[in-house]
Amino acid sequence: MKETFEAKESLKITSEDGEINHGEARIGNSMIMFGNASEKIQPFPAMLHL
Repeated sequence: MKETFEAKESLKITSEDGEINHGEARIGNSMIMFGNASEKIQPFPAMLHL
């Protein structure tokens, strides 16, 4: 996202094995939040249209 959309990383929380558990990035004046599924948070379909 950084290179393609000139996004600015706001937050990155990683697990012990280096996987991104939660991340936040700003593209212009919009905030994008994303994360991995877990036992507590089940995966679900999502789309991002620009």
